[in-house]
Amino acid sequence: MTSTKDQSIMNNKFTALPAYELLKELAKSPIDLTASGSLTAERVRQYCSEACGYKLLYATERVTDEVLSALVELAEQANVHDKMKKMQEGDILNCIKGFPSENRAVLHTATRDFFEDQHQALSAREAAALARDECEKLRA
Repeated sequence: MTSTKDQSIMNNKFTALPAYELLKELAKSPIDLTASGSLTAERVRQYCSEACGYKLLYATERVTDEVLSALVELAEQANVHDKMKKMQEGDILNCIKGFPSENRAVLHTATRDFFEDQHQALSAREAAALARDECEKLRA
C-alpha cells in the first residue's frame, strides 16, 4: 500500500516532492549576503552564466551550491524536461484534474519559435506560423 506522500508524488504534486521539502529547509537559513566577506569576487565569478550573448549574474541572490543542487533535483523530480517537450509539441497541459480549467494546448513557446530547428508537432507548427504572420504584419 502506498502512503499519501508517495501517492502525491505519483500524482506529481509539486509540493510533495522531496527536493521541495529540502528547499523549504534551506530557505530557513539563507546565505547572508550582508555579512562581511560573503560577496566576493570568486562568488561573482562562480554565480554567473553566459549563453547566446546574454550574461546572467546571480551572485547577489541568496543561492548556494546546495540550493542550486536542490533546484536541479526539483526539476528532475518534477520531470520538467518532459513537460517542456510536451508543451512545445502542443500537448494539452492547461488542465488540473478535479478542477475546472482551460483543458487546452499550451502553445505560447511555439509562438516564439523563430529558430532553424522548429518543433515538428502540427499544432506547434501552426502556432509558430500564425506568430510569424503577426510579426510580419507588425514589421510592415
